[in-house]
This record gives sequence, C-alpha cells and structure tokens, in this order.
Amino acid sequence: MPRVSSKPANWLQFCLFTMLSLVGVSASAKDGNEALYDATAPADSAFARVINLADKTASVKFGGKTAVQTVGSYQVSDYVFFTGGQAQVIEVNGERLEQQFPKNSAWTLVFHDGKVTPIEDKYYQGRKKAQVAFYNLSDQPLDLKTADGKHAVVPNISPMANGQREINEVKIGLSAWAAGSEAAAFEPVFLKKGRSYSYVIYPQAGALKPLVVADAITSLE
Repeated sequence: MPRVSSKPANWLQFCLFTMLSLVGVSASAKDGNEALYDATAPADSAFARVINLADKTASVKFGGKTAVQTVGSYQVSDYVFFTGGQAQVIEVNGERLEQQFPKNSAWTLVFHDGKVTPIEDKYYQGRKKAQVAFYNLSDQPLDLKTADGKHAVVPNISPMANGQREINEVKIGLSAWAAGSEAAAFEPVFLKKGRSYSYVIYPQAGALKPLVVADAITSLE
C-alpha cells in the first residue's frame, strides 16, 4: 500500500506506482496541476469506475448513493468516490459486486458478458510526470509501445490485467503489440504532467480495439 496523506484526496492521482521515465522524451509546456482537481474526496476514500464492454449502455448503482451513473457502450466512466475500508455493493445493469474496498484504493470494474470483474488500480500521488496506465482486456499478452514499436512503455501485460509507467509531458502516439506485431494503434495524445491516462485494448467482433481516455473523477450523490 502506498503512502497515504492525511489531507483530503484531491484526485486524479492514482494508478499503479512505477517511478520510471521514457528515454529520450523531454518535458515541455506549462504546469497542468490545476487539472487534477476535478472533484474533492474525503480522506480515506475508495474510488471505482466501470469499463463497459457491452453493446448497450450500462447503469451503475453504488451502495449508499441515490444517483445512477450511466456508461456508454465500449466506454470508460469517471471514477466515483465513496467511503473506503468497508464492504460496498456496486451493481452494473443489475449484476451485483460486493467486496471490501480498502481506504485510499482505486478500482476499475470491467463489465463484459454480464459479469463484473474488478481490477485494482494502485494508488498514485505524482505530479511531475504524466501517468500512463495500460489495460489489456484481451485474451493474449500485450505490450504497450511507441508507435514505431522501438520502445516498450508498459511491457508484458497479461490478459485482464493492467500496468503503468510515468513519462515526461509530451504528445505521443502509442500502440499495442502482440508477439512482435502491432495489434492496434491509439490516436496521438498530449500527455500532461500531473494527469493520468488509460490506454485500453478490448475485443470486439473478432478484432482488438483501442480506447484512450484522460482519467477523471466525479461526485455522485
């Protein structure tokens, strides 16, 4: 478990903690830290979001909250914060997941074939670099590399698992590679320091599809 601050957790500051930098990439542009504060969460909160791999919109209900979050087909929701350290029930299109979410933890819930599969996103609190998280939701190991395939950014990610890396602020195109061949290419994204970005590979209609989002959180009543 990473270091926990006693101050309120102003988020977009999580994902797996790996203190690495991408060789040859230089920092530029103005400080983007103000973009972190999309919402304010109490100390010791837990966070969860949904990746909806169904062909229809998903409705997400968090225990203790009256509002319902909707997630489009093949989309990634914002994180929602709730009280950590206790059992929590989350329902996605009526499919119930009940488990204990530790304090200061973050989770991605993959909704696929009517089932909810939790993947832990370990807590991260960095500001000096951009955070890249790679989610392999396929059935084969994948590497996240630079678009030319020359540099591994997040290598050797098993099916239904994630990994991450910090890199300097830069606009860059990345691709998923399988057994030395490019499997899917992501659109180029300007990665701002202090922000985290999720690169997702998922199966659809017999092919691997890429999806990249700038992570965010939302307050749900």
